[in-house]
Amino acid sequence: MKTLLASLLVVGAILAGSSASGVGASVGSQPAGIVGHSGSPTVHGTTVHTPSSTFTCGSITCAAYETGVNGFLQDVAHDSGGANNVYSAATQYSDNTGSIAYNQTFGGTYVDTSAFPSNGCTTVTATCLTQAQLVTEISSALTANGWTASGSNLFIILLPADVDTCFDGNPNDGCASNAFCAYHSISSSLIYAVEPFNASFTCSGAGELSNPQGFPNGPEIDETVNTTSHETNEAITDPNLGGGWYSSQGNENGDLCAWWFGAPLGTVNSQPYNQVINGHDYSLQQEFSNAANAGAGGCVQQLGGTATTTTPYLQVPDAGPLVWHSGPVMRSVTTYTIYWIPATTPAVSAAPVVSGTHAVGKPLSTTNGTWTNSPTSYQYKWQRCSNTGSSCVDIANATSSQYTLATADAGHEIRSEVLASNDGGPAASGFAPSAATGVVIGKPAVISLPKISGIAKVGHALSVSKGTWKYSPTIYAYHWLRCSAKGTSCKSIVGATKASYKLAKADAGHKLEAKVTATNAAGSYTATSRPSGIAKK
Repeated sequence: MKTLLASLLVVGAILAGSSASGVGASVGSQPAGIVGHSGSPTVHGTTVHTPSSTFTCGSITCAAYETGVNGFLQDVAHDSGGANNVYSAATQYSDNTGSIAYNQTFGGTYVDTSAFPSNGCTTVTATCLTQAQLVTEISSALTANGWTASGSNLFIILLPADVDTCFDGNPNDGCASNAFCAYHSISSSLIYAVEPFNASFTCSGAGELSNPQGFPNGPEIDETVNTTSHETNEAITDPNLGGGWYSSQGNENGDLCAWWFGAPLGTVNSQPYNQVINGHDYSLQQEFSNAANAGAGGCVQQLGGTATTTTPYLQVPDAGPLVWHSGPVMRSVTTYTIYWIPATTPAVSAAPVVSGTHAVGKPLSTTNGTWTNSPTSYQYKWQRCSNTGSSCVDIANATSSQYTLATADAGHEIRSEVLASNDGGPAASGFAPSAATGVVIGKPAVISLPKISGIAKVGHALSVSKGTWKYSPTIYAYHWLRCSAKGTSCKSIVGATKASYKLAKADAGHKLEAKVTATNAAGSYTATSRPSGIAKK
């Protein structure tokens, strides 16, 4: 369906919940050409979608979802030129350059796992994107892949489950949760379609009055490829939403047949299908043909096929025909898919581990820990804690995987913190802490000086105590000195390197001192005793 928006931004949508029609809706109003939702007596928007950092594709993997939707578009491309599926119905329409050809190619696919921007919608969910945010993403995908916007290229952006999108952020103006199932639009020369995860918003034709939609490929895939077919066929016949083919009431070819599938061709696992494209079974809504019913128009499964009436889900009946409004069509089309499915952010499964000697001046290093969901980068912090490992605070500028312990760390315990990130963003749980080290050892510091004891007399021995020390020295070294009678001008005594020293004749008339050097992992410190009395002969 179609609507014109100001500033050359126009939208055509397949919607649910209410059904108005018309041409020329402006920004801030509901889109024109709304199609009632098949099989649902209630209006969308009653489900509250919970914000999450974990994005899924329903009951299947996102890889399977991507493969299924891409496979459909590749099948459509494979059968180009044929007349056996709904895409052939568009070949009866033309512009002033010629007729639409069923000539479709699949240009490529791009999966963006980067995080969504901040919620742009005033809705109940924090996982909601505006049309402007989606256009920005599509433009980024074109730049990343070297793709080009043109009148023959259609870019389809697909979102994961439970992610809402609103045209302008205001739910009163239309969102996937309360109005549409998909839409196509144009911004400058960029022709694109938006595909929310249809299974999140009950966008299926399973409740059709007769011949309901089947799910031969599963509802996650079939609900999306049905609206993809709808929007692709509308984009082909009315790419600029204002000059192509649509009825006098503003409905495009897909709108006139929305949720109207026609008789099935068979079943697969009890699921009906009405299309066989490149040998694969699908259940797709019909498309409108002006030529059907001897020129009266109707919905067909392929050009020249048996026609049914237009959809009963239009609030205002519209039997067509489609009318050309002097604008271009897409005579051939190349489709590209862009999946914006943020990676699930990392979660820690094993804490970081700090290694190294917890002593001042020594380096510590931290592992990253073990994280799920393939982190691509890590951030680091080091924290200084109490001597029991509590009350930890960040150490300024300590932001690498290594940290050299400083004097201020002595007497504290130290821990690392690591934050893992991937394309989906940083871990939702934040930084993961390591266990704290033992108490950091500073260089030995003397509490009480070494003390000499014994008789200062030639032939007798003096002894020196270690003194008392802070930070638990593990090694002590000794050295004796001979000083003047005043205790000055002290010189080392060669070979006097034990805790006791036997006085020699040369010591008579001198005082003696002892130096004690205490060592631990952080380093060494030397303390000097007070001098002894004057040695006697």
